[in-house]
Amino acid sequence: FFASLMHGRRSLFSFVFGVRGRLSLTHVRTGSRPSGFWNNKVNQREFLDDVAVKEGISSPLEWMSCNLGVTLRNYRGTCLMSKYRNQWELLTAIYPEVEWPAVPPKIPANYWRQKERQTAFWNHLINKYNLSGPEEIPLK
Repeated sequence: FFASLMHGRRSLFSFVFGVRGRLSLTHVRTGSRPSGFWNNKVNQREFLDDVAVKEGISSPLEWMSCNLGVTLRNYRGTCLMSKYRNQWELLTAIYPEVEWPAVPPKIPANYWRQKERQTAFWNHLINKYNLSGPEEIPLK
């Protein structure tokens, strides 16, 4: 019986939201989570998906238009936010299949100081414009 109710739902929270509509997680005590819970990307994604249902967010790209830190705090997810340096890193790590812009819309301080980010940006341009290497990127 329970399996038939859960059919097509990713988690118990999404089931509850689907049945109850606007149930507020701020009134539900989730209790403590086991050690290492937030280290698991599946748990992170299920939590964000559940919050998205509650907040009416239908696409991961829509997370970029809200203050994710405040939203997660409202749903007892501050530990998730603390795993990442900023909202951009959290979203791109949890939703890697989404075609995110090459550069976050709001660049965090010192974003370009990391060589990996510089390299990733140049590689993105090379792939996007089908170039054979960085020497083909016009400088002007």
